[in-house]
Amino acid sequence: MNILSGKIKTLINSDELKGKVFRSGSALAFGSITENVLRFVRNIILVRILVPEAFGLMAILMGGVQVIEAFTEVGLRQSLIQNKSGSEQSFLNITWFLSLARGLFLYFLAFLASPFIADFYNKPESLVLLRIGFLVILLNCLISPRVHLLEKELRFKEWAILMHGSAIIGIFVTIVAGFIIRNVWALLAGLVIESLLKLLLSFIFYPIKPNLHFNIVHLRDIMKFSRGMFGLPILKMIFYQTAIFVVGKLTSVELLGIYVMLASLAEITTVFLGQIISPVLLPVLALIKHNKTTLSNLFIKTTKTIGLFVFPFTAMLIIFAKPILYLVYGPIYSQHAFTFAILSTYALIALFFSLFTQIFFAMGEPNLHRIASFIRAALFIALIYPLTKFFGLTGTATAASIATGIALCVQLIYIRKYINLTLLAYMQSWLSGLRISLIVIIPGIIFIFTFKNMVFVNVGIAAILCLIAWFFSILELEFLQSHIPILNRINNAINKFKIR
Repeated sequence: MNILSGKIKTLINSDELKGKVFRSGSALAFGSITENVLRFVRNIILVRILVPEAFGLMAILMGGVQVIEAFTEVGLRQSLIQNKSGSEQSFLNITWFLSLARGLFLYFLAFLASPFIADFYNKPESLVLLRIGFLVILLNCLISPRVHLLEKELRFKEWAILMHGSAIIGIFVTIVAGFIIRNVWALLAGLVIESLLKLLLSFIFYPIKPNLHFNIVHLRDIMKFSRGMFGLPILKMIFYQTAIFVVGKLTSVELLGIYVMLASLAEITTVFLGQIISPVLLPVLALIKHNKTTLSNLFIKTTKTIGLFVFPFTAMLIIFAKPILYLVYGPIYSQHAFTFAILSTYALIALFFSLFTQIFFAMGEPNLHRIASFIRAALFIALIYPLTKFFGLTGTATAASIATGIALCVQLIYIRKYINLTLLAYMQSWLSGLRISLIVIIPGIIFIFTFKNMVFVNVGIAAILCLIAWFFSILELEFLQSHIPILNRINNAINKFKIR
């Protein structure tokens, strides 16, 4: 372990790309861990003082936000990060004005759509809630685009302070408001405060001076990238929000609230790693996008590292679903343990699906990702209604898992045309994580049947087994690090693309 410790110190002090990535990932990890732990604690508190319907209403609001945003999403953030001129003032200027126009248009549209959304769910009393909540669309669009340069330049310590700091304050506002208001308005207060803080802090620390002089070349670059993005946000929205619409309509707002909370816990790993990996991976892959072999090697290494930790954690969530839900959310939620287990499987697949997305964006070809997204959305739409009608929440979770699994396979086949990635190499990147998961799976099955009704014992055993598995995952990483000839070839290729 001393060898591993020494390698980490070397990485921290290195000015090479891998050192920058390590420091950036560490800053994001700290911020993401803090935010997600606090969100986890917030949920534990709120499920005990708010009825499930409150979470259902909030899911309807957030679903409306994402639906409305999706139809005019043009990839301004991704365009700025991958474009070599993205840091120029003229590029930032036109990006902000495009975002402003989009925000004003979207809020006007949302304001008009609010009565129809309230009527669709037979919740006319939610009209004011929706119109106030939709303000987050406008607030998010007004954020200074200079914030995205922090991602482009791998300055994630500053990015984490702004983004995670705002989120953490919003979490505390939600908890305090929950004890005072004790209804859905507490959730809305935290959401609006978080968005408002991000806007204010972005202009305080990373301001731009908007002007009416627009660079036509930069506008053309943005439009070209946007054409490749067209349809992707809509397909993503259809996939994620169809569940909200179908569950809310076929069952009840209360069951929708339960489903949303189950999904939020199941996807905790996906959200956490997404907050760390996606911001770092996109600019790094963009730097090496012209070297397909290096791109493939880095992607395989990233997938293997993630698998070492997410496979054991997902196995723990699946096997110990009922006691975990009982302890975290209470007896009402623990009745849906099987649904939670399927959602945990879906979250694992979705994480690997999202990694491929970063490659397509980094290559400046988001259109290459569209086919897999279309297949996922189409399959989900075809499956969700019958499965939800006959199997309830379990059917909804199953539809999501099947659609994402098939889309992942399509994505893998499709990407082989553009980088030197073989199917065998990709599947092998999963093997270490799957093997280490047996440390959780085999003893876990034995213990869960031995201590059936002992919630605290089961959760304690689950945590211990997962920690043991992660210990062996760390050892596996150290073992991989010892293969210097292999890693040297990868690192030497990456080091040619240092950030200047």
